[in-house]
Amino acid sequence: MESEPRYGFIDREGNLIIEPQFVEVGYFSEGLASMRDGDLVGFINQDGEVVIEPQFANASDFKEGLACALIEDAIGYIDQEGKVVIEPQFEEAEDFSEGMAVVGKDEQYGYIDTGGEIVIPYQYNDSEDFSDGLAAVEVDARFGYVD
Repeated sequence: MESEPRYGFIDREGNLIIEPQFVEVGYFSEGLASMRDGDLVGFINQDGEVVIEPQFANASDFKEGLACALIEDAIGYIDQEGKVVIEPQFEEAEDFSEGMAVVGKDEQYGYIDTGGEIVIPYQYNDSEDFSDGLAAVEVDARFGYVD
């Protein structure tokens, strides 16, 4: 029986830094990388030490100190200690960019701040991340930018 591939990390010279031991890994961002152990996702540091135990159905990379995490059947945000800081309540969510994150419910999108407050209400058919103070949005097949 063939075993499942395992992933680890090498440095730029090709030296093995973290032994292949994970079913899946993400990119290092803000000093942490997601890793899948069985069906659950946790995070490791650059020494390969588990700093957030696998406990999430899925998780994104850390951006601006927070990561999206799928907890049961909703998405919330965790901090770099694995503490839920924005309660799971979203059907869709993106990473933070310029202090705001796209979140979605009922096929409508809006934006939250890093405190979890809705700062731009659910009103768009599609929304993109903020970049240089603007974000592309769609309303009824019309496209524009919000600031």
